[in-house]
Amino acid sequence: MGLTKTEGFSEDILFFSNLLKAISHPSRLSIILFLIDKKQCIGNDILEELPIAQPTLSRHLKELKDSGWINAKVDGKSMLYCINPIVLNQLTQYLNQIQSSSNSLCC
Repeated sequence: MGLTKTEGFSEDILFFSNLLKAISHPSRLSIILFLIDKKQCIGNDILEELPIAQPTLSRHLKELKDSGWINAKVDGKSMLYCINPIVLNQLTQYLNQIQSSSNSLCC
């Protein structure tokens, strides 16, 4: 797969496109929705909820963490995961801004 050209785009566009790309996979979107519902949990809780293997879950959690969607901290021998509320609020505000701008459009 070729490299995506990102030169010339604003920091906001790059930031939000990265966030949206991270949740474009059904498993990652399901993880986000599960974490929003549960507030925080360990990986095994997520594993019990989704039809994926543990190595696949680890890969998806890494992708979500790298993109900023989730926070992780050590909890004994496990990792505790939760949604990054700052990122969720930023995306909500950005989408509200788009929605407000589109109110004057007609097709």
